[in-house]
Amino acid sequence: MRFLGLLCLFFLPLLHAEPAADNTAEIPTSGLVPLRPPTEAQFAFLCLNNAKVAEVDALKASLVKWFRLNSPDEIRKFTYKPESQSFSWGIGRSRFVATLEALPVPNNDIRYAANNSLHWPDAEKQMLKHQANYTMTCVSIHRTPWHAALDLSHALAAFTETHDTTGIYWGDASIVHNPVSFLKQADYQLGSAKKVPSTLWVGILFESDTKGGWNIFTDGMRPLGHKDIEIHSSQLVRTTLFSTLNKTKHDVLTKQLTLKNDLVIDGDDASKWKVSTGASVIGKEKPVWILTQQ
Repeated sequence: MRFLGLLCLFFLPLLHAEPAADNTAEIPTSGLVPLRPPTEAQFAFLCLNNAKVAEVDALKASLVKWFRLNSPDEIRKFTYKPESQSFSWGIGRSRFVATLEALPVPNNDIRYAANNSLHWPDAEKQMLKHQANYTMTCVSIHRTPWHAALDLSHALAAFTETHDTTGIYWGDASIVHNPVSFLKQADYQLGSAKKVPSTLWVGILFESDTKGGWNIFTDGMRPLGHKDIEIHSSQLVRTTLFSTLNKTKHDVLTKQLTLKNDLVIDGDDASKWKVSTGASVIGKEKPVWILTQQ
């Protein structure tokens, strides 16, 4: 419910707008691009050791740093509402809302995300200590979806370094990140020679298969504009499966690879995998890409 409430902050002003005058004759029609709705809102939880709110000037300075702005004047409509402990602002084509709750994310959610986070072995122990959290959302229009995820990462980075942060819970991926590791990976700008930090936004999860072996699947690809990817009932070791799926999802997100039915792709260990569309082994509603070893 809280997440739905945050989305309303983006769209309620549209419901109260005054009717526009009929000036259609004055509007040029050549070269117009058809309107389309904004991308699905992306969200994350910033888990904190306490509910202390950062100083506004320090937070603005950190946003300037992470978004490579010239000055705080480039931050649009920056607002803080003490009664709801909610920040809102805009940068570029993205709009953000961050609302503080002086309560932790439920333990069961933390345990699930921590168990999915192979990159942070101590995640459950550390994350269960947090005492408060921000829910942060980002809506960005006319953008490549992972570019919006990068904007959300930069906003989270600004809050991370200005608050007493326990960890970052990336909502659509159901994984958590250590603050130091998150800041290091989030230090990426479009056009950089560095590797796109897709591990921040997409989880790679395992479960034991009833027939033996492993099922492995991505979580978080769909908000980035792609089907999730799964491998079913594999007898390969987890490290090999992880490397294969990690490389595949990264190549898809960065447009180095376009998956399609019957395509055969290379795995991480010179193995071959055939691509097909099918039902998710974990019951996701939408079809997924399935990789089958050849």
